[in-house]
Amino acid sequence: VLHQYTWRSPLGKGLHMSPSPRQGESVFQQKNVVIRLGYQQDSVGALSKSLSVKLDDLTLHAQMDESTDFQPMSLCTRTGINGWVYANKVAGKAVTGSLQRQGKHTDLTAL
Repeated sequence: VLHQYTWRSPLGKGLHMSPSPRQGESVFQQKNVVIRLGYQQDSVGALSKSLSVKLDDLTLHAQMDESTDFQPMSLCTRTGINGWVYANKVAGKAVTGSLQRQGKHTDLTAL
């Protein structure tokens, strides 16, 4: 069963964006939801990305590592009158971590 969630955040309330896609943490937090995106670049340039989602009935912790020779597609496009969207597209990389939903535990490495 696939579930979809939507949250609205007028004027970015509850949202903190990292100033860099390679170092820092972006957080979205409202009543019963916390979403964290972490980015950490080491001294040689390898990048580690993490995603943490906590809802009432779901907890997700995922991590993906990119070596220095990996080059994702990055783009920034206009949205609306004065908005911008940044995307860093990555495919074919292994993800580690776990998903807990309604008492069921899933190891993401096994998928």
